[in-house]
Amino acid sequence: MGEHDLGAYDRYIEENFDGMVRELRAFCSRPTLAGQHIGVEEGVSIVQGLLEPLGAEECSDLMSRLDPDATLDAALRERITAASAGNPLYVEEMLAMVREHGDGEIVVPATIQALLQARIDALDGDVRVVMERGSVEGEVFHRGAVAALSPAPVTGGVEAHLATLVRKELIRSAPSTFPSDEGFRFRHLLIRDTAYESLPKATRAELHERFADWLSTHELVEGDEIVGYHIEQAHRFRAELNPGDEGLPSLAARASERLAAAGSGALDRADFNAGVSLLRRASAVLAPGDQRRLALAPELASALGESGKVDEALELLEEASAAEEELTRARDSLAAGSATRAAKECGRRSRNAPSVAPALFLPSFIR
Repeated sequence: MGEHDLGAYDRYIEENFDGMVRELRAFCSRPTLAGQHIGVEEGVSIVQGLLEPLGAEECSDLMSRLDPDATLDAALRERITAASAGNPLYVEEMLAMVREHGDGEIVVPATIQALLQARIDALDGDVRVVMERGSVEGEVFHRGAVAALSPAPVTGGVEAHLATLVRKELIRSAPSTFPSDEGFRFRHLLIRDTAYESLPKATRAELHERFADWLSTHELVEGDEIVGYHIEQAHRFRAELNPGDEGLPSLAARASERLAAAGSGALDRADFNAGVSLLRRASAVLAPGDQRRLALAPELASALGESGKVDEALELLEEASAAEEELTRARDSLAAGSATRAAKECGRRSRNAPSVAPALFLPSFIR
């Protein structure tokens, strides 16, 4: 290849670099999710690779990099290597714990979950409270939400406690979704999960509901979906603790309203999979026979029809035909008639026949 050819090649790379990079994407997931290419466009080639656990020499090299002063004796290094099972996160967290408690006998936990729980248990009480409040929002959380969810004696020290968690490398600074607030991210999702799971169910239920109230005061594009999720979680935990809880119907109605609004928004964007999922959840949180649940049936049936799931749509519409409200019955009747005509036009003769074409299912005016 001559200099002229090399120059042309260099110019091509320079001019098309952005587009070429957009076509090279990396996805990381747990082994249990292998093969589930969620959100990948049709026609995109997938090349899978498996990251093997670190070997003994690689673990030793990682510890040398993380502990350049060689504060670990050979016996402790061997115990950490054996317990880590090649998980680099375990090695990192174990060395962090050694740095924090290096003046006493070091106990090497058997699993990464036990190790993370040991680190959380060792935190000062108020610092742990702050960490647990952050975990309710999710892997990414905000100082304002933590302050709103913390007990009054802790609220004044939230900023200092967050700084402690950053110093201990349990969380990191992250961009904030909200103006005049500060965002943080757990250094690893497992850290967030361990902190969250240490909360009793009753506390989780209370904090999810309070966080939904806090979030409702903020402008957010996906507000209905996120607020609905947190009220849904509050309802779930309270129902598990006491199915006869008198506050459950109110929580269910609030969760359903938010999730239904998010589902309708997804349908307006022609995102039928998201619409079906959200409307199903909006319906499921309500008790069977609830008139609000029946009122959701025509729109959910419409979304199912757009997704080609006519059998399920017809079953929903049959259930909704018993609704007390005249408007629900009218919408149900229109939807059922349209579904039946669409099924006939597609040559559907049995419940195992091909699905109905989306364009034939429901007129948009019944939504």
